[in-house]
Amino acid sequence: MIAAALSADIFCWIFLKGGRKHGVQKTVECAVLNSQWRGAYLECLFTVRNLIFLLPVKGEVMKIHPSVNPALWGATAGAVALAIIGFSWGGWVTGGSAQRSADSRASSSVVAALAPICLTQFQQKSDSVMQLAALKKVPSYEQSSFVEKAGWATMPGSTEPTAGVAKACATLIANLK
Repeated sequence: MIAAALSADIFCWIFLKGGRKHGVQKTVECAVLNSQWRGAYLECLFTVRNLIFLLPVKGEVMKIHPSVNPALWGATAGAVALAIIGFSWGGWVTGGSAQRSADSRASSSVVAALAPICLTQFQQKSDSVMQLAALKKVPSYEQSSFVEKAGWATMPGSTEPTAGVAKACATLIANLK
């Protein structure tokens, strides 16, 4: 492979292939290396017999009006600034964090609604005074499991206690006099 710089705008790779009756066939790929349109790739595959034909090759580069470049940079900077301000101070959240927040609030609301039912079930038992004394003797980190074992955190129509209700119920029962 031979590389040749033809001008400031075009750079060509010359691939030599043998097998032609009259000499070597050259396939040329040209890439535009202009600073205004960096990364543009002009593929000009053609066959030539001599390297002299490559010299006059010029690439056409798209001309952008000089005022467009600052406008694009300004729009990009504005979009980044808007996103930073919106997510940090504007109260914007992603879909995932909004879902987590909604799930947490829903769970808190369910526990807040079911804890009084648990307290009522405790108070309706005939031995509630003895159970209250037993609950107060249990360490605070075990009180929720005490309430679950007693069945007060299991809501009517359910077979298992609702998550979080036992802890809230234990707090309500422990605050009774």
